[in-house]
Amino acid sequence: MQTVKIIISENQVTPEQRVAIDEYIAKANGVFRPKGFLVETQFSHRNAPLDCRCERTATPIYIDKENSSVYCQFTDIDNFGLQMILALGVILDYNLPDFIDIKENKLTIEQEDFVNFANVPLFAQHPCIAELAGHALLNSPACSEDELKRRSEIVQNIKRYHFMIYNWLNFKFNFNCMKEVSMSVSKAFEAYEAAFDTRYPIAERMQNAITLFRDAVELSGREKEKFDGIELDILKAFSEILVVFEKYDEAMDGLDKYHAIAQCADLVNNIKRRHQIIVCFNYKSVLYFERQMFDKAIETYTKSAQLTAELFGDNHVDVVGYWNLIVSFYETQGKYDKAIKLLKKVLSRQKKIFGAKSDAVATTYNNLGCNYHYKGEFEEAEKYYNMSLGLQKYIPKRLEFITYVNYNNLGSLHENTGNYDLALECHKKALEIGRRIYAEDNMDLSLCYNNLGTDYLKLGKFKKSIEHYNKALRIRLGSQGEKSEATANIYSNISSYYDAVAKYPMALKYMLKALDIQKRIYDSENPDIALTYNKLAAIYNSIGEFEKSLEYYKKALDLRIRLLGENHPDVSVTLNDIGYYYNSMEEYETALRFYMKALKIQIDSFGETNPLVAISYNNIGNVYCDLDDFEKGAEYHKKALKIRTETFGRNHPDVANSYGNLGVVAQNLDEFEEAMEYYYSALEINRAIFGDRHTSVAYNFMQIATVCSDIGDFERAVVYYTLVIDILSELLGESHPDLAMAYNGLGIVHEVTQEYGKALECYFKALDIRKKSFGDSHPSTLASYECYTRVMMLIRGESGSGSYGN
Repeated sequence: MQTVKIIISENQVTPEQRVAIDEYIAKANGVFRPKGFLVETQFSHRNAPLDCRCERTATPIYIDKENSSVYCQFTDIDNFGLQMILALGVILDYNLPDFIDIKENKLTIEQEDFVNFANVPLFAQHPCIAELAGHALLNSPACSEDELKRRSEIVQNIKRYHFMIYNWLNFKFNFNCMKEVSMSVSKAFEAYEAAFDTRYPIAERMQNAITLFRDAVELSGREKEKFDGIELDILKAFSEILVVFEKYDEAMDGLDKYHAIAQCADLVNNIKRRHQIIVCFNYKSVLYFERQMFDKAIETYTKSAQLTAELFGDNHVDVVGYWNLIVSFYETQGKYDKAIKLLKKVLSRQKKIFGAKSDAVATTYNNLGCNYHYKGEFEEAEKYYNMSLGLQKYIPKRLEFITYVNYNNLGSLHENTGNYDLALECHKKALEIGRRIYAEDNMDLSLCYNNLGTDYLKLGKFKKSIEHYNKALRIRLGSQGEKSEATANIYSNISSYYDAVAKYPMALKYMLKALDIQKRIYDSENPDIALTYNKLAAIYNSIGEFEKSLEYYKKALDLRIRLLGENHPDVSVTLNDIGYYYNSMEEYETALRFYMKALKIQIDSFGETNPLVAISYNNIGNVYCDLDDFEKGAEYHKKALKIRTETFGRNHPDVANSYGNLGVVAQNLDEFEEAMEYYYSALEINRAIFGDRHTSVAYNFMQIATVCSDIGDFERAVVYYTLVIDILSELLGESHPDLAMAYNGLGIVHEVTQEYGKALECYFKALDIRKKSFGDSHPSTLASYECYTRVMMLIRGESGSGSYGN
């Protein structure tokens, strides 16, 4: 006879619960022993590993079908029994609907069978199966709009069943004995039956259930002297149904009433009731989250953590779970210091619960790395990412995705610190692990290809970049169609590729695709939409549609302020972008006002030495230079350089950028020798990072060429401009606007040396590129017309008084 083990964390189980577990085991053996299986329990010193597919259920489980084991962790014994029996059913392929197939420890459901999901027995509609079913449905191949709409409705039904079925089973277990004598309980049963009556559409079922629950609440109020506590259970179930039906105001009223009753003196010391108060707080937190009331959500989850600690002690896994939820809210608000402080508390508890070399500790190290990463404290971030990776040999093979996530995050860190080769190496390692644990068409591999696409874009390897972005896109479209957050992100990155190679119509097309998807999958109030507005504004600015550009910047700013508050770091990013817009419009005082607002938010959020603060200093320095206040400009550029050097070290593209800006200051002050030193410093850094054939290196050559031109060293200027044209033509193609700048600069040199034929040829090439990129009325195009016309007049022997310009 084959033995199946139920492995339970020893430190979670009270003596009373052990008795209940033995009862469940006896029942399970009554079902499975005739099939040739014996069920045993084994108590472990550590908690069960979490399986990602079950993380949203009340009682996470991990099913190890190969070794006939089920790992469980729980807070409620009734929920534990339900999970355990479900897990055994999965292991033994027993008592599951025909259309649910278990192969290689994976659950699959055929696409055409999803419509039957709402009509199978309650057992199979358990949230654990529903979670997997919804996931499988969303990942099934792309299809028609009508089919996508049908699937969306089915998934919504599945989500609603998450709440209803779980509580229906507990409700029935707790009150079946009183069904005959309590009118309120009978009404509550009717309400649940109405919710499951498949003769009616789901909306009608839910509405019938709500009506019957209102009757049950009213009846329980009359009966509560006789049946103490019944009203609480009915109010809780009623509120849950209202949450499912998105009647949030009424649900909150029900939870407030529930909480008031539950705190009565005769109930507050009852362990079961105290646990229900915790559940009440949890539902309130969900409602606060839905309304973007993050402070309130944090407050109620904190109360849940405190009550759970009173019941089970500070070192209980659920207390740590609540802290992790609060961390996620802090991250959403950009309160990274608070998130880090709480994560360190989580880490201390996890080491006591799980041991110092566990997957839980590895995950928290990774989360600490992420928050230091968000703050711009890259050294600390790297330390924690590496600490997490240092535990990879202790992480079971089945949880190798933790290492996969680690390498992806570390790659992104190296990308932010300008170590693009290291970023590429980490993302390749993530892809290697991903290929071991996922199928080639798995969405997680899409993430790897997407990250690699960005690495290659930063390295100036544009063909490889778009190749990897397209691989990522093919996987997403094959799995989810065009209706997913990740697909929108890939479209946005493809847009960035086209923006980099100055194919602005294509950049605009893909960014609008991303926005369209986001508006379909989110409501209009979402931070991702604000980010897309920001990117659209930048594209419109590039193609000279300045009114549209400002319109989208203002949309982004308004949305971010409403969602995140006026002092969130993301708000500062949009303020900086709007400042850049006004600077390009030569409205320098307005630009300065926006830059200063961004700077204040960044200093308040991160302190004086953050890379974002350096960006603001850099932008303010540029405005002062445009106002011909070069001393003030140099002051801010030096502040930016100091922060960047201290944060990144010398070899970083942002450090090179600061040297380049200081070169501009010196050049405008006619300090040409100093300007050349700054430009060569920038060139040295960029060559060390990118090699000789990169756009950043070409731009440094162009800066050096302008100084050569200013000091009359026209021969060297021609050499450098020719080198710029050669590099940019190879990397960006023959029609990139930056190439027009190089042709224009070379044209100026030829014009000054009276080589008018060569000058005319260069100006014509610059004009042709700008017309194709921007149209006839863009300021850059008009400047090229002026240069071309001036040289034509000189060739014809006419005088010209126009100024030189790029």
